[in-house]
Amino acid sequence: MLQKITADQLVQLFRREYPNWAETAWSTYALQLKNNLDERLEDAIVSYAADGTEVDFYQGEFTVMEIRRLRRCGYLEALMLMDEYLKNPVKGRMRIMRR
Repeated sequence: MLQKITADQLVQLFRREYPNWAETAWSTYALQLKNNLDERLEDAIVSYAADGTEVDFYQGEFTVMEIRRLRRCGYLEALMLMDEYLKNPVKGRMRIMRR
């Protein structure tokens, strides 16, 4: 569970990256992210929420920025994919490499 960021701050991040989503979707994903995101990614998401700084994070064979380029996605989605890779490298790698 993330300690340095609130659910409201996460809702704001989802609002910024996914403006077409419904309010309930933002809230649901924000709570899931707050409760489940690996703590190693906490500093990166806190920095992104505070001032939009995209901190690169390296683990195994991927970095967050490489995931962004591979998937052509936003920073928040890349962090969620990295989180999945941290928890289960095989499944996470498959999701990252999927087109």
